[in-house]
Amino acid sequence: MRRFDVSPIRASQDCVQCPNLKGGSRMKRTYAEEWRFRISVLRVGKSNEPQRCRLGFEVGDVFECCYETPGDFCPKSMLKVFPVMEAVRSGGDLRNLGGDAPCEMTLTCPDGEVAFRVVGTRGVGT
Repeated sequence: MRRFDVSPIRASQDCVQCPNLKGGSRMKRTYAEEWRFRISVLRVGKSNEPQRCRLGFEVGDVFECCYETPGDFCPKSMLKVFPVMEAVRSGGDLRNLGGDAPCEMTLTCPDGEVAFRVVGTRGVGT
């Protein structure tokens, strides 16, 4: 299993520490994030074929983030993941959108090749 964006960055006193972009964030963080998200790759293609994904995602790859797009994550897939993250942050229940639990949902990438599981956890992004 490959893991992405799980080591803490070194931030200045003006920044909120949250594992995000490799090498640290260039943005000054002024908001302490309340939610942390884990995005796991469940399936690639019909037979878990990494070559079906343009970025070579493999089953078991894990991405973690608070608010930002995790480094090395697919920008097209983030178009589907970000609204799910916003629903959780806003107090929504993902079961109303077909999720498995209030803060967990499985979805596929826009190309239909990669299945992801998004899990939100409160209180660990600060």
